[in-house]
Amino acid sequence: MFLEKLFQYSGSLWPICIHRPASVQPDGDDDDVANKTTSMSAADPSVIPHLDLTDTLLHYCRLMSCVPVSLGLRGSLNQVSLNCVVQDMMTALRMGPTDHGKLRYIHEIGDINIPLHQLSTVIPNAVEVEPLEWARRAAAAGLDTFLVELFRSVVTERNLVFPTLTRKNMNSV
Repeated sequence: MFLEKLFQYSGSLWPICIHRPASVQPDGDDDDVANKTTSMSAADPSVIPHLDLTDTLLHYCRLMSCVPVSLGLRGSLNQVSLNCVVQDMMTALRMGPTDHGKLRYIHEIGDINIPLHQLSTVIPNAVEVEPLEWARRAAAAGLDTFLVELFRSVVTERNLVFPTLTRKNMNSV
């Protein structure tokens, strides 16, 4: 919100570009982002930003050896490598402002999508449990209260949808 307000305050004179990355993953083999992320989070929970949904979900699924499963949990978790985000930001800087007087958003999308209905394939030996049970176990294991409530809401709201993101469908945003 800060950059949007700065843009308004400037009278739309300053060109501002806001990058909105999906879940940013460490550098390395981009084809193995999902496995690397869950391995890293299992080894060192301090590398997980405490409200990053994707990393936190994968970390607690691995920690508890269970995944939430519900018809109300739909879509995919998108992961983008840090290297890809940095390259896109540098490209935007080199291009410079394209439209003066416009606020520009760039959605940084990776090539890795983990379908929520297939979480158990990403977490070896995980059992499938209802979201309420998963949230209860995760809370006991130390999951942030905000995220615990988010997963509890899957039961009460009956729907938590994460659209599958691809570079193709983001070009028009």
